[in-house]
Amino acid sequence: MTSNTYIVLKREFTAIRVFEYSMTPVTFNLRIECGLPQDKTKIPIEQVKRSSIAHQLANLWLVNVLDDIVIVDPTTEIGEFLLATTDNNIMTTPGSPDDNILARLIHSKLSTIVKGNIHISKIVLVSSDTDHTERHWWGTDYLLPESSYKDDDETVHSDPWWKRYSFDVSDYLSSDLDEETKAELLAAQGVLEQYEQKLSGELFVNENEAEILEDIWKK
Repeated sequence: MTSNTYIVLKREFTAIRVFEYSMTPVTFNLRIECGLPQDKTKIPIEQVKRSSIAHQLANLWLVNVLDDIVIVDPTTEIGEFLLATTDNNIMTTPGSPDDNILARLIHSKLSTIVKGNIHISKIVLVSSDTDHTERHWWGTDYLLPESSYKDDDETVHSDPWWKRYSFDVSDYLSSDLDEETKAELLAAQGVLEQYEQKLSGELFVNENEAEILEDIWKK
């Protein structure tokens, strides 16, 4: 941790986890420890504002994306079937979706979303289908593949979802989608960017409205 204070984001969410041909309802509890980065190129008030924006963006993703997802390895037969047929939000994983890989994926995704404006020190993931065992993860050596985890076929996005500044948590093969669907997927990447621009305008253009985002480090 690079600061003498930090906050903890907490999130409980439900999901269906698919191991081989077994589909299990799971309740996850997520604990994310994060603090201010030590960046001497930014004056303290600017750093506080940017960290407040990053905090809002991370919460936006946590609240709107994780609930009721189906977590599956898309290279398996059932994974391919679910990705093509279900209306649920799908989280694709490069390998079996155990807590070890989920912790790394979520840490990587959140680190991408906050853009270094918050230092994510550690996350703790607890799942009901593993007798509530705690999985801890810190660091950035994720040992995760590139988009080639999908059988080396061309994917819609050049980067896997855990390295994209976006809402999405899945990767699709270009050959599986029509041009209209691919265009929609690419356009959806702008949601976080639009929200970030809105918050930045409120904090950095109109200084009198800076109270819209509280200083989360002094609560």
